[in-house]
Amino acid sequence: MIEHLHPILASFIFPFLFLSFVTEVISYFADVKKWQFFTSFILIVSAFMSIAAYYAGFFEFERLGDQISDKQAFIESHQLIAKIYLISLLPTTFFVILRNYTKSQFIHWIFVIFLIISIILGAVTSREGGHLVFTHGIGVKTTIDKES
Repeated sequence: MIEHLHPILASFIFPFLFLSFVTEVISYFADVKKWQFFTSFILIVSAFMSIAAYYAGFFEFERLGDQISDKQAFIESHQLIAKIYLISLLPTTFFVILRNYTKSQFIHWIFVIFLIISIILGAVTSREGGHLVFTHGIGVKTTIDKES
């Protein structure tokens, strides 16, 4: 079960991060409180999905073990970027919650800066994951793999 969780969750993380940015921009032109709440909700859901995807990918890597030992450097690079991305979500999530309680413009702009950083790191993590799948075939079951 957990081996199929990573690709499912990873597919939604970047779109959710981008959607949180879009809803934040919309909040400048529409009902601020509702749209900022929606931004917070999407970002927190994205953070939980990111944590689950990270650990699911980590356990999948451990499960495959020797089958992918020749590609270990690529996978470890992806894991490192994913870890940095997860760390970037800590202040982003903290400041989105703080923004909702303080209504401070300063806190708001700190949140926006961390959100942009998280989006960039999320995009890099997604690109590296896609590179692993489409260039190196990691996580893809071929007909030969199924027969053995």
